[in-house]
Amino acid sequence: MGKLHRYFLQILILFEALVENQGNAHNIQGQSHQCKEPQFFGRKIIPEPQVEFCQKLSISTDTTIPKMKAFVVGATGGVGKILVNELAKKKEFEKVTLITRRKLELPQGVEGADFNKIEQKIVDFDKLEANHAADFEGYDVGFCALGTTRGKSGKDGFHKVDHDYVVGSAKLAKAGGCKHFQLVSSGGANKDSWFLYPQTKGQVEQEITAMNFERLTIWRPNLLLVEREDSRLAERFLQVVVGPLDRGRFFSMEVPVLAKVMVDYCFKPAKSAVEIIGNRDIHFMSQGQDKSE
Repeated sequence: MGKLHRYFLQILILFEALVENQGNAHNIQGQSHQCKEPQFFGRKIIPEPQVEFCQKLSISTDTTIPKMKAFVVGATGGVGKILVNELAKKKEFEKVTLITRRKLELPQGVEGADFNKIEQKIVDFDKLEANHAADFEGYDVGFCALGTTRGKSGKDGFHKVDHDYVVGSAKLAKAGGCKHFQLVSSGGANKDSWFLYPQTKGQVEQEITAMNFERLTIWRPNLLLVEREDSRLAERFLQVVVGPLDRGRFFSMEVPVLAKVMVDYCFKPAKSAVEIIGNRDIHFMSQGQDKSE
């Protein structure tokens, strides 16, 4: 009788386990559900992994990628134009605003580009803070590719554009809630340099770093291989000579490569709040080899 009693008890336990499991399965398919451990007289009869699996079934998996808003300062320049094309291709960006002193004629026939999401705001950079603070509000990412040369604008004009306008734009972006600011600086940037160009770039980097953006990415390409509207004879000479020889991209950088890396970097986690990424690392990143660590 003892053996029969034990067998009968085991059959009851198994039967209740089957009924309880079926009940859990039906509850999961319904509007409300609870994953309970089947028991008989307080005894647990299914192992823990099955309970965990039951709980996992109720977890919602939302894979929706949040849409982002971006602005570009310097969109009419050699880097800015290509940057706009790359942003127009990215579906993750629902709105892209060009903050510029003159209207940019958007290109035609760029494969995969949606220029309908591009908005242009014409501003006076000498009166940014007074008249255009609202134009910098509400963006997730800000790109600054603004710059000129001493030869084109003179010493004072160069400092006004490459320092005052860039720093002023960054201040308004920070005040407007921009989370990630991306700055196109230059290889060799050094605030203590004796030379105007690298000194100015270094000063700008230092001042924008002090603004404490949630995320700041500073790009330091060397010689940019780009077609410009304005004539830069020395730069053009170096492009012709250095470009074909520098196949490993130690000293030069194609602008389409830089622009694509910049846009793609919006969707990669930051290694630190402030990142300075040089020419060689930009090249590696374009090859899928991130050696900037």
